[in-house]
Amino acid sequence: MRTVSSVLVKAGKTKAGKQMLKCSSCHKRFVCDHGQLTYYSHQPQSKWNDLIIETQKGNSLLHTAAKINVHESTVFRMRHKYLHFIEDMESDIYGRS
Repeated sequence: MRTVSSVLVKAGKTKAGKQMLKCSSCHKRFVCDHGQLTYYSHQPQSKWNDLIIETQKGNSLLHTAAKINVHESTVFRMRHKYLHFIEDMESDIYGRS
């Protein structure tokens, strides 16, 4: 039986600025951000930060879309993901299901 030792090495960055990793045994590149707010997102962290601030201020989707320069439907999905993320964190803290 042959064992393969895999080593992860840095392999550049995505357009959104996320660190990419490469497996030395299978040569696949990936981003390790599962479980984070920015998981499966093409938007950079700076836009997520602005979205969070705008959401906390109670600003509209249109206002937020203009501020972070993305389409209104993208802001809707990002905001929905953010609110769901907050809800999950709260349920983890208070032990709710």
